Amino acid sequence: MAARKNFSTEETLAIIAEAEKLFCYQNCSVPQIWDCQKHH
Repeated sequence: MAARKNFSTEETLAIIAEAEKLFCYQNCSVPQIWDCQKHH
């Protein structure tokens, strides 16, 4: 994920946070791998 676009740090962190939420929701059946509590 090299800099294809010039995202600011804030935008990058927001994108990562959204991706983490999606990942969490898709993987909540394995809480030992991913801590979902912070997103629920």
